[in-house]
Amino acid sequence: MNNFKNKIMSPREKLLEEIRKRIPIEPDSEDGNSTPTSSISTSFEMTSQVESCKELANLDETHSTWKYILIVLSTVISLLCLGLLVWSTLYIASSPKSTPISKSTFWNSEVGYWVDVFAFRDSDGDLVGDLNGFLSEVDYIKGVIGSGFVILGPITKGFYSNSHNMIGLVDDYEKLDEAVGTMDDFRHVLKQFHEKDLKVILTFDFNSVSINHKWIKENRIKPKVFENSLRNQISRYGKPLSVDIRGQEYYSVFGSPSVDLDLTDIDTQNAIFDVIHYWMREGIDGILLDNAAYFVEQEEQHETQKKVLSCPQREEMYTQGNVKFVEKVRQEIDKWMKINGKKVLLGVNAGDTWCDLTGRPDPMLIFREVADVIIIREFLPNRGCKENFPPTMNLTCKYHSYQDAYKHKLGLTVSTSSFPSRKNVLSLAASLLLPGIPIIYYGTELGMTSLNRGSRPEQLYPKRKSYNNEELIDYGSILSHQPMPWDTRGQRFSGAINDSSFKNYVEKNIKSEVVENVVNRKCEKTIYYLVQRLINLRQNPTFKLGTMEELSSFKDYEKHYYGVFIRRAAGFPTFVIVLLRYTPPNFVLDFRYICSSVTVRLAYPSIPNLPANDLLRCPEIHLVNSTLSNQIIVLQCN
Repeated sequence: MNNFKNKIMSPREKLLEEIRKRIPIEPDSEDGNSTPTSSISTSFEMTSQVESCKELANLDETHSTWKYILIVLSTVISLLCLGLLVWSTLYIASSPKSTPISKSTFWNSEVGYWVDVFAFRDSDGDLVGDLNGFLSEVDYIKGVIGSGFVILGPITKGFYSNSHNMIGLVDDYEKLDEAVGTMDDFRHVLKQFHEKDLKVILTFDFNSVSINHKWIKENRIKPKVFENSLRNQISRYGKPLSVDIRGQEYYSVFGSPSVDLDLTDIDTQNAIFDVIHYWMREGIDGILLDNAAYFVEQEEQHETQKKVLSCPQREEMYTQGNVKFVEKVRQEIDKWMKINGKKVLLGVNAGDTWCDLTGRPDPMLIFREVADVIIIREFLPNRGCKENFPPTMNLTCKYHSYQDAYKHKLGLTVSTSSFPSRKNVLSLAASLLLPGIPIIYYGTELGMTSLNRGSRPEQLYPKRKSYNNEELIDYGSILSHQPMPWDTRGQRFSGAINDSSFKNYVEKNIKSEVVENVVNRKCEKTIYYLVQRLINLRQNPTFKLGTMEELSSFKDYEKHYYGVFIRRAAGFPTFVIVLLRYTPPNFVLDFRYICSSVTVRLAYPSIPNLPANDLLRCPEIHLVNSTLSNQIIVLQCN
């Protein structure tokens, strides 16, 4: 029986059996000279290891088939893995590449909302907006408009409450204007907005301060000295450029009672950096530098009296000195971000430059290397010109000339704090559909326009005050600071309104829709409905990440169209955007060479043969027997 077992035992089992036979089993010793158990165990282990190694080596020589089988299997598996790797690489390389979706900065992934807090909503009955009133409308900003960040216009001490009967001054950068609220109010607003995932940006004008500013009183900083070569010039608003402070003449681009700061002076820079750090410690998410066009002006000789910044563009603005100052601000913010690990936006806005874009790309692009957001004026009426120049037919032409590498920094808006809106739906659509950062200035989502000259409601903010004592003109800056039209009677703006003044203001002066009439109502003819649709389209990755191409085949129709372009992003749908000023009857749009079929995503105003979400198997659109004006069409290629 044992022989039978040996015959069927494997070679390894035979080896182990043989090892067991060779191990001596000795009885326990009873005398004191017996070998300790531990020594026997150690000797056994060493003997076993030596014998096992010899036998296993002999086994490899006499039974090596298994070794070769293992080598063959390993080789086959390695070759299979290598082949799979090569195939995967080739497949990925030949597949269409999708545009990577990374976690971008909040300003590149969201729509901004720009607000004059004093004009937004009043909570204490003084007919001037304040922080608590602003906070009460957070759901409108976040939920209804769909914004991800807000830009607050200047709210520091002196902007509204000052002794000069004007708005736009700065008495103290580290205190709030008494009309807008307290620092506790501000901290509460910041906390509530952050809980709603809304970022808060503050606006600062470091170009000039009031002659009543504490820095001037304490002689802490250096104002800009007045040069005799400027003696024959007058300010932007028709006032002398010189300001007298304690018997010394200083320069002011806007005239008294403000004085320009010398932003090349180290002490002045350090004082400004202290302000920036103060507000970053409070928790703000960014700053917008206003009047950046004037920061460091170059001297220019004039023999005759001439209004500063009259068209065309003055060469003394937009200097490298401006860039160097903003770069230093950038460095201070970067230091803060490195220590605190928080993203902080740095934006720049030209300010009230009257007119300086005639026939040129926006010179604000000089800040492209140092700022995160650059407010450009491509889509303002007349490109931001306040003089009577004829409008350009195709206002996207200059935008197309900008390098793609910088378009993600462009703040696109149809109104600013110094230039009121003119209710241009094509410009509004372009600002939300082109590459860049769309920013909605409050009220433009309702079609709010500037007031008729001389017909402002005097008891409401800004209460007869002007912006830097500017005369009331058609494009006056003060027209960008009018009460938000929440309802027809004005009760939502301020509970203290008890007459028909607000109703007259809405109907005769701004001719605007009001929030209560358009929210929760699907009225396809309203500007509000258009903005909602455009913001929804903006959520598509193609609009956030993609490139833009103008269709040259439509150049022959320049007198008709505002812009026809394509938005593309690899791996995502392609969109065709058509912005038409007007069309003749039987107008044809042929996109067969771009898309095999299209789906209509937007037609505003509505077109009978182009219902929303309708699939067009032939992307040739016939606008039959109709003359359209200000038409917006968005098509998605299938």
